[in-house]
Amino acid sequence: MRKLLLLVLIISFSNKSVAQFIVNDNITSAQDVVLDFIGNPNFPASNFYISAGPTNQGIGYFVNYSYSNFPLANGLVLCTGNVAEVNGPNISEINTGGWSGDADLDAILTTIDPGFSASHDAAIMQFDFVADVSSISLDFIMASEEYGTYECSFSDGFAFIVTNLTTGISENVALVPGTTTPISVITVRGGGNMGCAAQNINYFERYNLGASYGSSTGATSIDPNDSPINFNGQTKVLVLTADLVVGDLYSIKIVIGDRNDDILNSALFFRADSLALILTLLLLRVIW
Repeated sequence: MRKLLLLVLIISFSNKSVAQFIVNDNITSAQDVVLDFIGNPNFPASNFYISAGPTNQGIGYFVNYSYSNFPLANGLVLCTGNVAEVNGPNISEINTGGWSGDADLDAILTTIDPGFSASHDAAIMQFDFVADVSSISLDFIMASEEYGTYECSFSDGFAFIVTNLTTGISENVALVPGTTTPISVITVRGGGNMGCAAQNINYFERYNLGASYGSSTGATSIDPNDSPINFNGQTKVLVLTADLVVGDLYSIKIVIGDRNDDILNSALFFRADSLALILTLLLLRVIW
């Protein structure tokens, strides 16, 4: 990924005590973002689209220089606020944003939280491609300021919508593993609010709010000053998988949004080249 290689060089010449987790918000074009996300400049993608605020300030690249407690080394981040505020430690509240939500995300999150219908501050990436393999997958972490504070009722969440443009069939594959439940703050949580039970805690990594936070439910928490990201909590590394029909035309739409209000941001961190890796492995399997 071109932007990530540049970040690595910048970090290498920086003060290591300061430059530990860096986010770069220097977005140039939708095509660059998508191809960097895919990790293969020759991948036959088209109809590139990104939207994350008036200047796309909710999209950026991250490099984890030295934090062993953050399992992704580098990749793309989509945020419901300004990505410039994503860098840790977790010592401030991220409330930026102020742009519109997304109707597709609303329809999906309403199935788990019918009391509210409107999302806010949607960060979106979308592209089309012709499938030459039978499935795709990628690794990600979802983080949120809602964790530990409003995780009982504020359902910030996201969707990974795969649409077969040949057949018209569309599905959201951003689901709690082994279920049909969309992933959001209220469906994967540690129970640290004390006002609601933990949900799917085996997929919740930790709070970044202090060593004893959430201990009553078995959730893990670290000192806020040791957190590489400026969010109150995060999921484990989860994997999205979608089955494809070789030769069909597809659209992929990734969207995250705030829910029930437009404050307390959330974000998605995608591992660099995880989509490209599975595509390469599957292509090799087909060749063999």
